[in-house]
Amino acid sequence: MTEAPIPLQNIGQLGSRSNYNNSTDSNRIKSSMDGAVIKASVLCALLLVGFFLILLCIFPNLSYIRYDEVGFKKNSFTNDVDESEAHGMGVYFWGFYNSPIVFPATFRSLKFKLNVASKTGLNFELNVDIFYRLSSKNLPKIFRKLGRSYEARFRDSIKAAVKNTAVKFTVDEFIEQRVNISKSMRHTVNEEFEIYGLEVEPHKFLVQEVHFPYQLKNKFLNTAVQQLRNEQAELQQKIDQVTKETERLTEEIRKNITLVYNSASAKYNNDVIKAKSEATTTKQESLSDGLKLVFDALTTDGTKLSKENRENILKYYTIIDNENLKVIEGGSNIRINMNAKK
Repeated sequence: MTEAPIPLQNIGQLGSRSNYNNSTDSNRIKSSMDGAVIKASVLCALLLVGFFLILLCIFPNLSYIRYDEVGFKKNSFTNDVDESEAHGMGVYFWGFYNSPIVFPATFRSLKFKLNVASKTGLNFELNVDIFYRLSSKNLPKIFRKLGRSYEARFRDSIKAAVKNTAVKFTVDEFIEQRVNISKSMRHTVNEEFEIYGLEVEPHKFLVQEVHFPYQLKNKFLNTAVQQLRNEQAELQQKIDQVTKETERLTEEIRKNITLVYNSASAKYNNDVIKAKSEATTTKQESLSDGLKLVFDALTTDGTKLSKENRENILKYYTIIDNENLKVIEGGSNIRINMNAKK
């Protein structure tokens, strides 16, 4: 079955209706998109406003504690302080109406110029320096017992401890044993601080200066001078003793040297005399033996030499043996000088 053709005039009407419908749909789509954009923009604006409101509520209520501080949480509306925990450096959000109450966390120094008494009742001036530090451990005890006026109470406790310890020592001990006195004072102070959980370290308790009265200074000065003089006298006495002993030893050594020299000289002389004596004896014995040999050699046929010949031979040997013998020639005469020296 075939469709009937559409007249030309009806085709124009159909085109105009189609364009109208498309324009209407476009307007509707555009209107719906504009509404969605508006809703999204409003929602974003509300979210930003809410975010900024939250920030405005949070930031003013953030609490800051610096590196050199330690503190508690305090309700600014009721003025109540939470003493259960001390907080160190950091950023905290404790909610509305809460802020920190802070204390110094670095070392604090307390300087004292005290008038104390010694064991003998002498009054003098003592300078003491003490360093202490608050921490998150000891601050709750200190604040709970003393509040914010803790430093004034510390001063009173330290003054009492130093004065009560000073009366246990004499003036001489303050001069000669100041280190031990400082240890004793620090021990007494730490006993007072024990209830607060606070302790002064050994190198943080310093006894700086001791100012004695002028008369006492002169007394100690005179004593020191006299002590130096006594030491000088003792030293001079020792020097004199050493000098005297040195002289004695020197004299003894000199005597020993003389004695050894004399002994050696005597032994030498004795040895020389003995040697000469032995040499003379040997010489005489040799001479006697030689003369005997001569006499025996001159004996002929068993005939002994006459007494005269023997005497002449002995005379000749005596002349020859004389050390001072000197022969003087004078022409045909020969003269022998037996007393001449070489």
